[in-house]
Amino acid sequence: MNRDTETKDSVIGGFTVINEKTKSKVQNVGVLAGIKSFSKEQEDIINLTDESYSAKVDIVIATPGRLVDHLYNTPGFSMERLRILVIDEADRVIVEEKQNWYHTLEDVLYYYTSSISQNSWSNVSVRKRSRPIPTVGYHYDRSVDITLQKILVSATLTHDPEPLKQFNLHFPILFTSNRIHHNKNTLDAVLNDHENAETNSSEIKKQVKNDENREISNVISQLKSSENHTTTGVGQFLIPESLEEFLVTAKPDIRVLFLVYLVRQKHKKRILCFANTVDCAKRLNMLLASFQGIKSKFLSSHLHPDKRQRILNLFSVGLCQILVCTDSMARGIDINDVECVVSYDVPPSIKIYIHRIGRTARAGKKGTAYSLLSTNQFYHFKKDLKRAGRKKIKQLQFHQSKWSHFNAEYQVALRNYEMNMKISEKKCPNDLSKQVNNNKNVSEESMQNIKKPKSKRKKSTNEMLS
Repeated sequence: MNRDTETKDSVIGGFTVINEKTKSKVQNVGVLAGIKSFSKEQEDIINLTDESYSAKVDIVIATPGRLVDHLYNTPGFSMERLRILVIDEADRVIVEEKQNWYHTLEDVLYYYTSSISQNSWSNVSVRKRSRPIPTVGYHYDRSVDITLQKILVSATLTHDPEPLKQFNLHFPILFTSNRIHHNKNTLDAVLNDHENAETNSSEIKKQVKNDENREISNVISQLKSSENHTTTGVGQFLIPESLEEFLVTAKPDIRVLFLVYLVRQKHKKRILCFANTVDCAKRLNMLLASFQGIKSKFLSSHLHPDKRQRILNLFSVGLCQILVCTDSMARGIDINDVECVVSYDVPPSIKIYIHRIGRTARAGKKGTAYSLLSTNQFYHFKKDLKRAGRKKIKQLQFHQSKWSHFNAEYQVALRNYEMNMKISEKKCPNDLSKQVNNNKNVSEESMQNIKKPKSKRKKSTNEMLS
């Protein structure tokens, strides 16, 4: 899934939740994600009356690129009175240098130029706004620069204070979904980085000092209250306490049967299964479809958004038991009541593992995560988990006694799968030549390699699924 599709899905999910929670309130929510035309989005968020602009919405949910487009191309769309900025998946902003949208937003928030007309299409406010100060005790007075509160949300935020500097945080407070052992050095480093920040008046300096003392006292109190807890710390990974994790040793050729076992024996109704490649995910989904009573779907970013949503709806209501996808879906989807997450392939990294299992055990609900590993993968993956602070993960062995009664049906499913693959090959016998003809930029040497491929032993179905 490309980044644009992923953020659109996140925006849609966020809009659904916020809209549901604010039904009885007066808040209006606007969506800037390219779902509607640009002009329609402008009409939804800004109202022009008597040659002046007013906001139609209280909350805006946006993809980064679309937000920047509106900052510079929508008259009246100003960040001058922005009160709360929430950045979902904040770790992406840290690690991806191409995220220039945040720097653009910072410029709009703090470095306005008075030479630009308020009614111009560039929408850079003429009012110079001071940097946020650590208090919310101001009344809504246009003569006073209001405080901006920033909320960074992520399952994998770094513990290194250096990357966090770009967010210009002032006296940050850490909130977690479960009780953790805080990294005092990280919090101190971020606090100390802003201790000497310049302020414009002696009153503000005094207020900053008072708030600093109060916030540091709060942090120390949090540290003392969490010293007896042994869960993960800042910079490691936060795992919900309601989540059970299992490392399952299973040979590649019987991993499909583990999914069947979860549905038939463990009576799981909503299983989110991750494969490392699109090809593997497609093959796995086709094979699962051959088992009687197993309903699975393959979810891809290449599907039309409406079709993708229909699949998610089927999964949410339990009409689809297994949803097979790749890691590109791990951040962009929000599905209620996922009972368990299965890593069909070993996760490429611990960070990806965290995002996979983060699809279940949400909002205090129970969930289970299974990682299917070969014997040699087990040692290395467990070692990586220990380094990340995950030391108490249960181990399971998928014994033959649990899948032997599925074996006959499995062999039939394999034959059906291979038959379907042969039919597909007959329908598209010239795929290789089409690939060559369609690629006009292929070099002469590359074309020769494509036309005369080296002979290779044909992989078995089990090998392709491993």
